[in-house]
Amino acid sequence: MGNIKNDHYYLDKIKKDIAFIVIHMKDVDLQELNENEVLLDSMLFRMIQISENAKKLSCRIQERKVWSSMG
Repeated sequence: MGNIKNDHYYLDKIKKDIAFIVIHMKDVDLQELNENEVLLDSMLFRMIQISENAKKLSCRIQERKVWSSMG
């Protein structure tokens, strides 16, 4: 059996993708990002994954204001 896909599962995936972005974008400026096609593609892929996983969260989680505190 695979993972149970509930809010905890999707939130964990979102947190892991955010951590990945933070780690790999440390000390990278916009010019470097634009010049590194592989890095740019990787970061865009992670952002798409975050968006897709956020859509799968329950309405109860989506309606909470937790997203505004992530700034």
